[in-house]
Amino acid sequence: MRTLGLLAAVLLVLVMPGRTTPLDICLRSVVSTLANGCNSQYTTGNGSVSVSGKQTEDVLALIGRCTVDTEQGITLLAPNTTFTDYLASVNSTAAVLWNAIDSNTDVHPLNITRTVMPFWGRTLALIGGVPPTYLGLDPNTNFSLEYDGWVVDPIALADLYDSRQTMDLSALIMEMPYRQRLGWFGIHQLFRGNVVVGQGTVASIPLGGLVYQMFYRRDVLEAMGLSVPVTWDDFVATAAKVNGTDMNGDGRPDYGVCLQRPRYCFNGFSLTAIWSSFIQSQGTKHGAFFDPDTMEPLVNNNAMARAMEIFKCLRAYGPPDETSAPCLPYNQRFVNGECALTLSWGYQLKANLFHPDSRVRDNVGVALLPGSTMVLDRTTGQLVACTSLTVCPFAEELSVPENGTTRLVNRAPYIAVPTASVGISAKANVQHQTKLLDVFTYLASLNVSWELVTNPLMELGPYRYDHFDPAYIDEWVRRGYPEPIIREFLGVMKQQLDSSNVMVEVRTLQAYAYRRLLDLYATKISNDELGLMEAKEQLAAELQKVYGPQNPRFNTIRTLYRYSIGLGDSVSISAQPEPPSASRSSSSSSPGILYYALAVPLAVAGVLVVAFVICMVLQRRRRIYSERGPTGHPGLGDDTTLVVSDVEGSTVLWEAIEAGVMDVVFNLHHDCMRRTAVRYGGYESQTEGDSFIIAFHSANDAVQFALAVQQALLEEPWPRELLAHEKCRPVWLARTGVEVPLDLPL
Repeated sequence: MRTLGLLAAVLLVLVMPGRTTPLDICLRSVVSTLANGCNSQYTTGNGSVSVSGKQTEDVLALIGRCTVDTEQGITLLAPNTTFTDYLASVNSTAAVLWNAIDSNTDVHPLNITRTVMPFWGRTLALIGGVPPTYLGLDPNTNFSLEYDGWVVDPIALADLYDSRQTMDLSALIMEMPYRQRLGWFGIHQLFRGNVVVGQGTVASIPLGGLVYQMFYRRDVLEAMGLSVPVTWDDFVATAAKVNGTDMNGDGRPDYGVCLQRPRYCFNGFSLTAIWSSFIQSQGTKHGAFFDPDTMEPLVNNNAMARAMEIFKCLRAYGPPDETSAPCLPYNQRFVNGECALTLSWGYQLKANLFHPDSRVRDNVGVALLPGSTMVLDRTTGQLVACTSLTVCPFAEELSVPENGTTRLVNRAPYIAVPTASVGISAKANVQHQTKLLDVFTYLASLNVSWELVTNPLMELGPYRYDHFDPAYIDEWVRRGYPEPIIREFLGVMKQQLDSSNVMVEVRTLQAYAYRRLLDLYATKISNDELGLMEAKEQLAAELQKVYGPQNPRFNTIRTLYRYSIGLGDSVSISAQPEPPSASRSSSSSSPGILYYALAVPLAVAGVLVVAFVICMVLQRRRRIYSERGPTGHPGLGDDTTLVVSDVEGSTVLWEAIEAGVMDVVFNLHHDCMRRTAVRYGGYESQTEGDSFIIAFHSANDAVQFALAVQQALLEEPWPRELLAHEKCRPVWLARTGVEVPLDLPL
């Protein structure tokens, strides 16, 4: 009877459609499996239903995953970082965490498996099914462990998605309570886009921004009368001029530039940061890692040759033991005051300010990565000068302090490992999926995110619009960040993120192979193991072996790469087929196996009954839907009704409010309009700016939509800046005896 009860529960999805929780998604997958059986899987040649023992086990395993809880803890794979230390500490205060999320929930401890930072992305890529040889591993390497969730390196996100490892969060994050808690559109669009794969699938949740930047010793440059480098030639010249100067008062000569050069550390990132401004000049859609049309890797050219030359040249102005330095998320020598320049992530700022051994603190400046006055002409393969905005449309006209002239400098800010995010396994027990979704959306919520990104020990950097907003600078200052320094840091990072020529680390299937090969050949030239020309040619050949047309996933690799740089494709992404069983790895103690071992005597009859009932229900629903009239576009007709909407005074709002805030506003508006229109059978005919034209099958549907969307818009989490504008201020209809915060409407 228990089997039949569980199977009957599946029917709730049919009679109570429209809900979106991990349990609903899981149960719908069961319904889909059984419904497909009505059409083919369980039907014999004469039309009768036939169910094998293996099919029974598959269905019962699916249902067990949906409905059977487990006493095992939640398993999580994460890199060895201070953020992981924070997650691990949750175990000792688990009850406090779960209480903060939901006072009625059970405590589920987190069992965390750590991986070292350099191999974090490689481990995830292996889980995602990337051939081991592409990852520099033995072809027989096998990684069979499964986890309920991961802290995700974005280099492997497409692999996890394509192998159907990641849970699709697209619908869930738009449902209460997750929608209110997460505030999806309050996350900067670059970080939102970085966790979206395929045709708009949200595969993980951002928890922090990681952006490569230039840090410099303000006091050292000022003392020597030097300007902040704006090109890579300036960067090399500055490093040469200050090299050998005592910069920390210990009486010993220090270094012009410090870079972390051990293999599998930052060599590839530093080389790419230099290469970016030479290779990409026509905007993000120009692409950098591949030619977007042919998918030829763009490394065997003079842009890469020049970048390699600069990267190697800088070795002369750095510590001789850089290749054996520890691989940390910040440069320790720079913190010690031994260097004038470095390239690093935002965590370098925290180390400069708060590391107990720091000798630089308030003497550090943050600047955009340098650019170039030369860019690659892809038709000739040669570098050409940025003589006009026609050649370099995104270049800045900057002065040359030495002679008072100006020059056009092309910058393509390189966003290496753009964000740390968290994903949930599609194969996890539903109870664990639900708990992880609760935890992850809680950690990403606005108030908690402030605590994480401002924590001096945490690698996570700002990623929400509010984190960058000058109106909230006090949130940083009251946590110990000097106001001039944090203003400069946030301004530089925001400028990088908003650049129309931003270059994000390669995003497609098997992308870790590209990162590995860049690091490998950057290390070889740094150590004088290869000449520059030989290195770029071998790099191109190795990349072609991985990403050439001979790769069976070539079309998907191309489609995902084009999607990642903003080029839409009509070709749908062909994800690998999901195995028939979605159960976790089998073991003698597995709840799914224990369950169907006990239930098999009733299973065949149960599946037969449910399959028959589902067939009947599906037929009934098709009949009901056919009686309701046409679906899709209403077309021409007497009953077709159009709703035309427009946002009053939007031009004034765009002129008065920061563009980043207005992006959030109109993302909220558009999402609300579309979500509500679907409920009333609306068909979006056209949009222009903030105006919608939506067609409905009847006037009644149109009126119901108009009433509902007005109410829904009132409930959106609008930014404070919008509500402070005279056109959008809350209108008080009455005052109560109880004092209410003035920024909240009654």
